[in-house]
Amino acid sequence: MRRVLLLLVLPATATLSVLAASASVVDVNDGDEVLIEDFASPYHTWEVMNDPVMGGKSTSNFVNENGIAKFTGVCAIVPFLHAPGFIKLQTQSTSTGDDAFPDISSCTALQVIMKTNVPYDGYRIGFGTKRSGGHGRGYKAPSLTVPLSKFDKVTIPLDQFSLHWDDATGDIITTCSDDDSYCPDVDTLRDMKALSFWG
Repeated sequence: MRRVLLLLVLPATATLSVLAASASVVDVNDGDEVLIEDFASPYHTWEVMNDPVMGGKSTSNFVNENGIAKFTGVCAIVPFLHAPGFIKLQTQSTSTGDDAFPDISSCTALQVIMKTNVPYDGYRIGFGTKRSGGHGRGYKAPSLTVPLSKFDKVTIPLDQFSLHWDDATGDIITTCSDDDSYCPDVDTLRDMKALSFWG
């Protein structure tokens, strides 16, 4: 039975925006859903993390406005690296409470309904907490093409996520299809522990 993880990402308004509203596992054959997140009544606590943790100048903000998650910000150059920094909206579960993630090991894709108000090719999504190299954690997908100004679905097959990505750029170094040891593992799919949107 094929399943698709559906994550609805709703609008944001400012310089840079990606956003998240409700998430569920959908059975492609009969439409059953398992809710992961709904910002009208959130299960998870969401927070921003920006590159100032490493000396950068990027800023971001997250608000849940009338059940719509809005993530806005500016991704700036990190002065001592002379390279772009990051902004991130993230949540982590305790794995034991009401904020635990459901088992998505039968899923085949992550589907996001989203829009942005600026053209930008640096949006990314990641999940999990497994060490991914130097400083990184979790599985990351290649850069997303986010619809401009109008909501639409973005589907990312789970086999597009990789544990081997560049800490500096977020780019995938080794794809899951090139080396299945970098594919999301069953333990992570059974409990993501963390979910994040990057800009």
